[in-house]
Amino acid sequence: MGELLSELLDLQQAWQAQNTDPMKRRGVVIRTEMPNWLRKHSEALAGDNHHSWKSCWWGGSESSGVVRVSDPDDSVSGMETPIAPDSGDEEHAVIAHFRLAGDGFGEVDQREQIYEAEQVMETATEKAGVGEVDGNEFGGGEAVVYAYGPDADALFKVLEPTLRSLPFRPAHVLLRRGDVETRVDL
Repeated sequence: MGELLSELLDLQQAWQAQNTDPMKRRGVVIRTEMPNWLRKHSEALAGDNHHSWKSCWWGGSESSGVVRVSDPDDSVSGMETPIAPDSGDEEHAVIAHFRLAGDGFGEVDQREQIYEAEQVMETATEKAGVGEVDGNEFGGGEAVVYAYGPDADALFKVLEPTLRSLPFRPAHVLLRRGDVETRVDL
């Protein structure tokens, strides 16, 4: 785990929104390799806390590194790190861009609306088991919301009503399927 954490910290310093090779690698480390390591070492990690680490996944808002563990009796289908069918380690993403007031971080009420929409989308993606909302960025008069999962189309279908309900325009979404991107205007 030490090597994975070291690699992740190195990659995190070079974080960027573009789907570069280092960012693809970061996604694999966070969503595949770390959870696999935790599952593999679940018995040793269980100790006195009696958690089933076999059903854990690594993620959270803005890649906070939150480890979530299901109860041993819960279904783990929505908890395990998804891998897109026939995509190897390619991750799918939905990246929503909204134009805000001014050239900075937008107005306070605009940021609050984005935060509220994120919470709604986090609940919806968790309930549908299609992925996760991974945070946002504000700056340059724009808000960007990131979501990841095994199928960009299924993820967008769940997120679309909330994304379209936000009043900020112009706005668009990038559906990223590995190295292929499709733009959808909102």
